[in-house]
Amino acid sequence: MSKRDLALDALRGLFIFIITVDHMQGIIVYFTWQTFGFASALPGFLFLSGYLVARVYGGLMLRRGVLSGLRKMALRVWKIYLWHAASVLVVVGGTMALAWVGLGIEHRMATLQSLAGLLMLEHLNAYFNILPLYLFFLALAALLLLLFSRYPLLMAVTGVLIWALAPVVPSVLHPWGSTALLQPLSWQVVFTLGLALGLFQVQGGHFRSPPWLTMIAAGLALLFFALRWHILEFEDVGLDPGLFERDALGVGRLLNILCLIVLITWAWPRLKPWLERRRLLVMVGQASLAAFSLQIMIVYYLGMIRRGLVPYTRPGFQDLVRLDVDWPSVVYLLMFDGLSVFLVALSTSCVGFMAIPLRFKRSPSPERERGVRA
Repeated sequence: MSKRDLALDALRGLFIFIITVDHMQGIIVYFTWQTFGFASALPGFLFLSGYLVARVYGGLMLRRGVLSGLRKMALRVWKIYLWHAASVLVVVGGTMALAWVGLGIEHRMATLQSLAGLLMLEHLNAYFNILPLYLFFLALAALLLLLFSRYPLLMAVTGVLIWALAPVVPSVLHPWGSTALLQPLSWQVVFTLGLALGLFQVQGGHFRSPPWLTMIAAGLALLFFALRWHILEFEDVGLDPGLFERDALGVGRLLNILCLIVLITWAWPRLKPWLERRRLLVMVGQASLAAFSLQIMIVYYLGMIRRGLVPYTRPGFQDLVRLDVDWPSVVYLLMFDGLSVFLVALSTSCVGFMAIPLRFKRSPSPERERGVRA
């Protein structure tokens, strides 16, 4: 790629902001968590990441050889691990330090065993789940690009087959076993399908959803939306809720994700100009690794502060709809939701303004590959 796609940067930035407020578990999460069915912002982030990996590294392999692409991917894996390690040290090490100085803070993560396990990628938890998964997905992407660098369809079929076989694979063979909140062998299919689409386009292909597919996707998306918000119940349409299981990525949930991807591609010509003008989203998306890592730290400590400052009652969704809530608590939670987004934007800008402008101010060189970081 000769230049960055600002719309894709902005979309990635939007996903990161949504993930931030979802992790804060305040008030806004009621409207951002699985808004359009049983798909949150995370599957979109993973699919887009796979797509960009193919656009950057797959394209590099085709132009300059496999080894050149693999070397760049290895450097990216190392950079992701460094951000993961920094997040672990700030969160777990910081909590241990606060407990040591006698602030009365207790947390099950604040142990040397937990610190070592997270740094060595031996286990995952709610805060440190996605970046290690991304490391696994990048390693898988390197293998798939090595095997199928000219066959994106075979790559997509391989990802689907791994997903289909994942439930019968013994748990001891699953990466991280039962500690992974999202099972890697199941969730890789979202990343791999994005990877295959990106590779297809790198090779000159163009994906355009035919009208019949768009109509089917819209109809199914409407059904999933109705089930998610209990406009319809599962028994009304004869569906098993287990089909939408999250951790093992049930077939219903995967279908919901794919329907939304089809609808986004259909709407993309209209969305693209709007996204390109959202400078804040573009900035966060261009520094997505830093932004994602920083939101982990910010959400963790903001949550700690929120719990310690003022007693509050988090209303249920139905109470919120009926406006039967403790309004001081609602305002308090909304304040922290907004603060989390502001701090992610502010802290990311400190990284982004230092790194991104410097990269683009350099003189163009045919020996240096520029493009979107995956």
